[in-house]
Amino acid sequence: MKKQNRTLIQLGVVYLAVSIVLDYFLAGYPILTWAGVGFAFVFFGILIFNVLLELKARPAPVKGVRHYEKGEDDLARLEKVCQRTIDQGDPTSTELLSERVRSLAFAAASYHFNIAEPFLRDMAKDDPSSLELQINDQRIFEALTAKSSGVWKRSARDIVSCLASIEAWLM
Repeated sequence: MKKQNRTLIQLGVVYLAVSIVLDYFLAGYPILTWAGVGFAFVFFGILIFNVLLELKARPAPVKGVRHYEKGEDDLARLEKVCQRTIDQGDPTSTELLSERVRSLAFAAASYHFNIAEPFLRDMAKDDPSSLELQINDQRIFEALTAKSSGVWKRSARDIVSCLASIEAWLM
C-alpha cells in the first residue's frame, strides 16, 4: 500500500478513536463535546490536508528540457542521449552528444599526452594540423576539432568506434 494511503487510514482511525473518547468523557457537557469534536476535526483535517498535498500531480515535463531520474548515472544518461540522437534524430540530443564526446576526447588526449586540457583546446583551434600528426587517429581528431554538432548525426557504429578509440587511449 502506498505511504500516503496508509497514513490517511491511520489518521482516520486515530480521529475516530479521539472522537469516541471525547464523546465518552464529555457526554454530560454538550457544549464541551461540540467544541472538543470541532477542535479534533480541524486538527485532523489539517493533518489529512498535509498528506493530500504530497499527492499533488507533478507538472508535465517541458518539451526540449531533459528530466533525468534520481540515481541515474552519467553512463545511463549518455545512453539515452545516444538513443535520441540516432533513433529519433533529436537536434538537442545531437548537440549534447557532440559536446559529451568532444569533452571525453579532450580529457583522454590530455591524459594520454600529459598536457593540460586548455592547452589542447587552444591547439585544436589554432594549429589543428600539428595536433593531427600527434594523434594519428582520424575519429579522435574529428571529435577534437568538430565545429558543429552535425558531425555526430551518424550511425551507432561510428559513435561506438569513436568512443572505443577514446577508451583505448585511456588504457
